[in-house]
Amino acid sequence: MIKLYSAEAARACDEQAASRLGFSGAVMMENAGRNATDVLLDKFPGIDEACILAGPGNNGGDGFVIARHLLIRGIHPTVILAFPEERCKGDAALNLTMARRCGIPILSSREMSDEEIGEIVSKSDLVVDALLGTGSSGPPRGEVGRLIHLSSKARRVAAVDIPSGIDASTGAVMTEAVRADLTVTMLIPKVGLFVMPGADYAGEVAVVDIGVPLESLSLPAAEVNAIERFDVARMLPPRPMGIHKGDRGCVAIVGGSSVYKGAPLLAALGALRGGAGIVLLVLPEEISTPLAAALPEAIILPAPSREGGLVQEAWDSVIVPWSKRIDALVIGPGIGRGEGAMALVRRIWDEWRGPMVVDADALYCLSQAEELCRRDDVILTPHEGEAARLLDSDASSVGNARLAAVRALAERYGPALLKGPRTLICDGRQTAVVLEGHQALSVPGSGDVLSGLVGAFMAMRLSAYEAGVVGAHIHGRVGSILYEEGGFDGHLAREIAGHIPQAIEELRCV
Repeated sequence: MIKLYSAEAARACDEQAASRLGFSGAVMMENAGRNATDVLLDKFPGIDEACILAGPGNNGGDGFVIARHLLIRGIHPTVILAFPEERCKGDAALNLTMARRCGIPILSSREMSDEEIGEIVSKSDLVVDALLGTGSSGPPRGEVGRLIHLSSKARRVAAVDIPSGIDASTGAVMTEAVRADLTVTMLIPKVGLFVMPGADYAGEVAVVDIGVPLESLSLPAAEVNAIERFDVARMLPPRPMGIHKGDRGCVAIVGGSSVYKGAPLLAALGALRGGAGIVLLVLPEEISTPLAAALPEAIILPAPSREGGLVQEAWDSVIVPWSKRIDALVIGPGIGRGEGAMALVRRIWDEWRGPMVVDADALYCLSQAEELCRRDDVILTPHEGEAARLLDSDASSVGNARLAAVRALAERYGPALLKGPRTLICDGRQTAVVLEGHQALSVPGSGDVLSGLVGAFMAMRLSAYEAGVVGAHIHGRVGSILYEEGGFDGHLAREIAGHIPQAIEELRCV
């Protein structure tokens, strides 16, 4: 597990290192720049010319140290300042002076045209973004904003501590940001480097020390935990020799309609492939018979319906009679948005007492309901559009503030899993970001498989948070497996389900 910290925590570490341990800012800046240079040259061997884009703060100071150490290694650096030199103070000013006296060209962007800057940037083997650090806030403006825009002409970009224009604490993009191939961050990993959309701008992330032992600092609690496979392996339910299907848990999937017949089947496949012992499919009676042949491993329970969709009466006539057998319930795949479905979802939310996954159109039904009580034994699994509806927002706002969105969902409704690249899970007390994932998962029905998979782990008595973490990690790993086997495109949701056992077995071998 990688513990991720906010910009405030990073500043607190610097202050402790100075006030409690006696480290000078100059020493920490020297260590940061020298160690960052080592990483840059390891990642980008054979470079001859480098351009450092520098801002007026300590981030720029780190850039000046990097320029000097590149020169020591036989590389030709050029520094472009985004500010008048008189604005440079303290340790950054000291290192700017040293860089100049070492013969490193120091240019001012204010005296250069876009074409002149673009030519230097485009011909450099590496551009180093040292414009804005973790202490910056608000959209980049002026010369900094201009250099961020012109950095797009670079062949390769490395960011110092955080790509300029990214919020280090949330991953939000401030309007325009540097898109780096590598980010070398100092001392502790920052949230914004691992949470989308910041993660997409950070590229590969390397953490370097600044000469200060972490053990000597009082670190606050991590803001977010980045999940690794070892963490997931520890969460997997045991598989004793005498296990039988009843020990594996019973998942009931409530959904389907005359329009969306396949969704509940895909959710059932996710549950079965995830290891559930029994899967019940509560389907509208009109479609239950033809679907029974499609998945003989599941128990089909025809339920009252109207116009091809489930109605509230399904609660009393089907779900309640089976309730003692059900360990976890998944509601939503293919259920539609009819009045009957709306009433059924509300009835289940209010009266079902047990673990539950709420997905797809059941999320829409929740967004239309009033006075819902928050629950700890459920997990909502929306994508950004569904989350936006639940939060009275819009998808683009949720996409740029994913961390805030998943926490708001957890506070309002209960534990939530916000799907997408770098899936987030939050139960109101802890937040996780899942590092596994791949674009190959972006196919119809992928989310249905995930909901069934999460339901399987809830049926095995994992908490909502644990089931979300385990399910999202396995789902993400399957995406990588599919890509390795057949590239980006053309995968089917049933293939996602089919590869789940392989991903689980990999974890059991850790």
